[in-house]
Amino acid sequence: MKKIIATFLMLLICISGCGTRENSAGAWEVLSNKFDDSIFIGVVGTMWIMEDASKYLDGVRLAVEEINAEGGINNRDIKILELDDKAQTMEGIKIAQKLVEEPKVSAVIGHWDSHVTVPAASIYENAGVLMMTAMATSSKLTQNGYKYIFRNIPSDDKMGEEMATFAGEQGLKRIAIYYSDTDYGRGLANAFEKVAQGEDVKIVDRTTYFINEDDFERTMERWKAFDFDGVFIADYMPDAGSVIKRIRDVYPDIPIMGTDGLDSPDFIDVLGDAAEGIVLATLLDPETDNPELIQFINNFGERYNDEPDVYAVQGYETVKLLSAAMKAAEELTPDQIAEALRATEQWPGLTGTLKVEENGDVTGKIIHKKVVRNGKFEYIPIP
Repeated sequence: MKKIIATFLMLLICISGCGTRENSAGAWEVLSNKFDDSIFIGVVGTMWIMEDASKYLDGVRLAVEEINAEGGINNRDIKILELDDKAQTMEGIKIAQKLVEEPKVSAVIGHWDSHVTVPAASIYENAGVLMMTAMATSSKLTQNGYKYIFRNIPSDDKMGEEMATFAGEQGLKRIAIYYSDTDYGRGLANAFEKVAQGEDVKIVDRTTYFINEDDFERTMERWKAFDFDGVFIADYMPDAGSVIKRIRDVYPDIPIMGTDGLDSPDFIDVLGDAAEGIVLATLLDPETDNPELIQFINNFGERYNDEPDVYAVQGYETVKLLSAAMKAAEELTPDQIAEALRATEQWPGLTGTLKVEENGDVTGKIIHKKVVRNGKFEYIPIP
C-alpha cells in the first residue's frame, strides 16, 4: 500500500455525496455554505488504493446513498469528504488538523494505514472529534483510553492470534515468520509468536527485508537447517507478493499463511501458480448465509454491476454502524454519538453480530479463512 506511486496518484482531494467530484478548494468551500444543513463525514485514506485497487469507496458511497434515500439522519442528508493522506504521516496529520477546525464535520472515517492513523487519532481525540477507522489494525490505537476513537476491524493482535491457533490446528510445529519492518508487520508477528507458544508451535526464525540475493539465500538455507514446516507472512501486498514468489521458488510445497494484509483483490493474479495452497484470513465469505451480507452483495451488484471485495464490505459496514449510532444519539454531538456507539450490542453487521467495546474496538466480527486451490479461492468451513 505504500508504493512510491501513491505520492503522485490521486493528487486532488475530493468530495462526493450526490455524484460530483471537485478539487480540494471546492470541497472545503461546500462546508462553508451556511445554507447546507447536511451532515458531513470525512473519509480519509490512501486514495490511489481506494480508487484503483479496491472497492472501498464504492461501499462507502452505496451506504450513504441508501441512508439518504431512507431519510438520512433525522431528515438530514449525509455528505462525505474524500480526502487523500497519501499514506504519509505528515499529510494525515495536516488533514486531521484541518478537519478538527471545521465545525460542520460530524465525524471522520479513517485513516487506512496504522502509521498515519495512530498519530492522527490523538489530534481527533484532543479536539473532541469522533473518528472510526475501517482499516487501521495497530493494537496501539485503542490502548490509550480514548473517548472518541473507534475501530471497526480486528487488531493485529486478534489476527495474529487467529492464525497462530489455525497453524496449531493444522498440525504445523515449526514456523518461520517473514514480516515487514513496520508497526503492522512487527505487531502481527509478535501476536502470532505469542499465541503460537501456547499451541505447541515453535517459531524457528523471524526475518524481515532481504538486503540482497545473498541474504535471501542464507535465510532460505537457515530455514532448511531449522527443519521448518510452514511460513507466516506479516506484510501487505504487493510487497508480500514478491517475497512469497521467491520463497515458492525454493520451497514450492511449503505451507504459507497470512492475514488481511494479503487479502488483496488481485492476490491470485499477482502470484499466479505461487498462490496455490496459501491460506489467508479474511472478513468476507461471499458464500455466507448472513442475510445482511447477502442483501449487500445483491445491492452492490445492482449498483455497480460488479462483486464487492472485503474493502467494500468494510467501507459500507463502517458507514452504516456510524449512522446507526448517529440516529440513536440524543443529539448529534461527538459525546452523544460516542455514547451511542458504546451502547451498541448485537448489531447485525455484514461481518458478524457486532458489539462496540469500551475501548472503542468493535468485536463479533467473524474471521474466515480461504485457501487457493486450482487458481481459485475456496473458503474453509468454520468448525
